[in-house]
Amino acid sequence: MGSGHHRLFLFLRPTVYILALISVFLLLVSSIDVNVPFLTQDIIDSSYDPRPTNLEMHLRKLRVQQTCKKYGDALRAPELVGKKNTLIWDLRDGLIYCRIAKVASSTWTTNLLRLDPEFNADLPESKRWLKEYGARENEAFRLYPVPKTESKRREALLKATKFLVVRHPMDRLVSSYLDKVADTSKEPNLLKHRDVKNAILEKAGKEPAVATVPSFPEFIDYVLEETNGKVGPKDWKGIMTWKSYTAKCLPCDVKYDVIMKLETHKEDERWLINTRNLTLLSKTRDWRHLSSSHSIRTNLISQLSKKQMKDIYKNYQVDFEMFNYNMDKYLALARS
Repeated sequence: MGSGHHRLFLFLRPTVYILALISVFLLLVSSIDVNVPFLTQDIIDSSYDPRPTNLEMHLRKLRVQQTCKKYGDALRAPELVGKKNTLIWDLRDGLIYCRIAKVASSTWTTNLLRLDPEFNADLPESKRWLKEYGARENEAFRLYPVPKTESKRREALLKATKFLVVRHPMDRLVSSYLDKVADTSKEPNLLKHRDVKNAILEKAGKEPAVATVPSFPEFIDYVLEETNGKVGPKDWKGIMTWKSYTAKCLPCDVKYDVIMKLETHKEDERWLINTRNLTLLSKTRDWRHLSSSHSIRTNLISQLSKKQMKDIYKNYQVDFEMFNYNMDKYLALARS
């Protein structure tokens, strides 16, 4: 190599290293669900065309209506709408949200807390939205309570934008298992989750212990036994993280304006923020949903039998029908 080329190489080498480091950093950031302020794009877009998602939202709502009509009064429980932890009523911003565990629930309850300028206003930005400083689901329920009278509830349900987020029921069961049953690195956040874990182990003939993890098929057997034969919202009372969407959010009593899906969350979120002009969320939204890797999900699901898969569909059939999911790709993974 000539001396001129050698000097040029020495000059360019630090630049190449820096560019490589930046590329690696950007790749890492893009692969995880965190909010990096200088990379957060403002998604309030003056040229945004809502029409394609408008159509999809219309079709989703139509499917909900058709399913409610099919099952009739069996899916109705209007008296539950006014219960304390059914909905989060942010009437100042005209939003009513149904929180479903393991479906971006931390994301959206924190986003609603962000809409309140007073929440943790005395703390620095780096601490305001952390769970250890109170940014939790129960705080959102406390901050945005149920209107006290039925007439005020009816008025709010007419005027506000009502929304929920769903995902494939099978993926939600995987997420529930990993977070509430299989994670031995933390004490379950609720004693009843520890009790469930112990009940699964006992049913499988195993000695309950903190370090002993029930298998995914054992967990599914427990869920199937607990949810067998349940149809209407009142049937599902007492079921925890895997309560059916229909029982949790009462879509045959609450006419949701927006049905978001985790599978299309980015575009659905963009549509909601642009069409409802949620300016504050356009830059300060929070994304806390951590998806399990595809390989982990595939490995767990492939441990199930086809009978278990079919029983999951049967027990959650209303959710599958109402939100347009099927079991085809999962049945292909199942054991005979």
